[in-house]
Amino acid sequence: MTPPEAPLSTAALVLLSLAVHAGVAAGLFALAGRTDLPWFWAALAVFASSQLSMVAFVFRRDPALVRERFRPGPGQPGWDRWLLRASGPFVVAGLAVAALDAGRWGLTDSVPGLLRVLGLAGLAAGMAVMSWAMRANTWFSKVVRIQSDRGHRVVREGPYRFVRHPGYTGWIVLWNSFHLALGSWLGLAVGLGASAVIVLRTVLEDRYLLRNLPGYDAYAREVRSRLVPGIW
Repeated sequence: MTPPEAPLSTAALVLLSLAVHAGVAAGLFALAGRTDLPWFWAALAVFASSQLSMVAFVFRRDPALVRERFRPGPGQPGWDRWLLRASGPFVVAGLAVAALDAGRWGLTDSVPGLLRVLGLAGLAAGMAVMSWAMRANTWFSKVVRIQSDRGHRVVREGPYRFVRHPGYTGWIVLWNSFHLALGSWLGLAVGLGASAVIVLRTVLEDRYLLRNLPGYDAYAREVRSRLVPGIW
């Protein structure tokens, strides 16, 4: 077993990523009841390749980030724990409904091919934005906390020049694009619940950082947008 203070190796991260994606693929095709779904294969391939690119170009270069992503330190507020628990059911339900709709129900599986292509592009773009944010921000944790144990400071580089929470922007684009690529309007509608939770988390995290992270108030005056440049 990897000791708590040691980050996972690149090989371990690759194997873990492949295992997770294999599990997701197995679950989607099992729910769909069929494997002759080329858009599913395409979406899963783009997702997996984007994740492996993140391992190669981000995680491999920043062991401290890997450690924080997989074993975050103390200080997570209670509201963040609640929001993470709340988002999980939407994530699972959105994918499950999309698979059932596209494979068995056929209720709202009428997403046009062009939108599905845009979904594939959006999936890759969302992962790219998240990778860019992680590359610029070694404190990119999976939980909200002030990482005083790691010399936490405000990051102004990379995508943080344009929005204050680019990781959430990338995740929302990725998640909704995934449903478009799978081809289920119903799955997209259910999955939007997860995006709503992320928007709420953005608001609460922004307030938390304004109160607790030195220099964040000045940064917030400099970069006005939270998620969408020039809009919000």
